Amino acid sequence: MTPVFRVDNQAPWDQLASDLRVRPFRATDAEEPRDNATPGGFIRATSSRSSKKLGDGSTSKVTIDETAVKRIAQALQQLPRKGYQELDRQSREYEGIRKVLAPHGCCAAVFGAIAYGLVEYQTGASGSQWEAFEREYARMRAPSLHEVERAALAVRYERPHPSKATRLGYLLPRVRAYLSRQRDCEVHIPSLWLRLALDDSEAPDRKTIAFAMKMARYALDACRAEWPDLREVAVVAVDGRVLQQSLAMGLIVPEGIAERKLQAGDREVRRTLVKAWDLVVQALGPDGPDAFEIDTLLWEINSIPETSRVPWLQEHWGMEEATARSVFASLYPQRA
Repeated sequence: MTPVFRVDNQAPWDQLASDLRVRPFRATDAEEPRDNATPGGFIRATSSRSSKKLGDGSTSKVTIDETAVKRIAQALQQLPRKGYQELDRQSREYEGIRKVLAPHGCCAAVFGAIAYGLVEYQTGASGSQWEAFEREYARMRAPSLHEVERAALAVRYERPHPSKATRLGYLLPRVRAYLSRQRDCEVHIPSLWLRLALDDSEAPDRKTIAFAMKMARYALDACRAEWPDLREVAVVAVDGRVLQQSLAMGLIVPEGIAERKLQAGDREVRRTLVKAWDLVVQALGPDGPDAFEIDTLLWEINSIPETSRVPWLQEHWGMEEATARSVFASLYPQRA
């Protein structure tokens, strides 16, 4: 029987850690303290406000605007659910996974997608390294996990960074061992997610881990036409684009610090953004998009000039102009 995982209850994640025979997070596991110091630490922040000490001893705060949560959710409810999945399936990563990894089987596809996801967020814009991974994956002949690992480790990066090969060299054998134990590669993403985060001594809501799991979903859909339900565990992969759109929509409000000084990599800012978008997901209800799908939407919107967003809403979502303008006004009330 598949375990039930709820983001508002840490106990199932603790039980999962016990079942996997792995220890909980400890604050000493990495360079910075991990959220709540347990596998459940990536579960959404329990407060709608985070704070940070400034150099002069004062405290800055980032607050979630609960009115904006409802406003944004009401706007997103007007976007058909299938449009979110279409956005993902139109991405270069999804198409590449479908073309060069899925023919080798689901295990190979999931493994190769995760390998890419673990380094992509350290290299710049999404998709900037996919071509390099795709070239190596296209050279594979034997559909084995060892061959996928060899190909991933052979990738040469546009922005060389000495930690990349070391990180992959450490993590990929562990991911491969997990996948090789799954009968018919029946991947349970929450289990894999927690295992990967523990092996990497990272909080699972860190953008790299979250993005790797998002790529695993792409792989499962590409090889099985199966869109895994990750509503209970998905999080937005917080980066500068998510921060920028969250500020523009008024979802979060900085207090005591200028917007331009906020950094998506700051732990408290990240936790607040994860919580804020989780509240939006909850407000959307069980039939609405999950946080991964909203993450893709935010990336797409951020890449579109503001003056072109209403036409994009009309084209991609099949909206009448009046409806598209209404959605835009609800998302960006200060710019409508």
